[in-house]
Amino acid sequence: MQQTERAKHAPAVAVLFVSVALLVVLASASPAQRRADYLKPDLRSRVEALTKAVAAAPTTAATLEQRAAVLWEWANQFALDGGNIPVNVPSRITEVGRVRFDHSAPPP
Repeated sequence: MQQTERAKHAPAVAVLFVSVALLVVLASASPAQRRADYLKPDLRSRVEALTKAVAAAPTTAATLEQRAAVLWEWANQFALDGGNIPVNVPSRITEVGRVRFDHSAPPP
């Protein structure tokens, strides 16, 4: 009798197993794989401009605040989408903000 009870529930167990396996695969997909682009078009264009500008010329005191602002928005959106940002990004952006308020030299 036990064997027939197991046989009766086998399809339900198989469906449950496949469902759990599928859920694990979907949950482990990176946010970039789940959605093509996590940035809104305006921010995407500013991020692309930032990456080109950084490749063309290093950050200077004149470009620091503008670049840091874009980086901050980018990092926040990336984190909100489930990405991990480097632990020092918030503190470095804070240092940039202090430059403006403390009228001090930018961080190296």
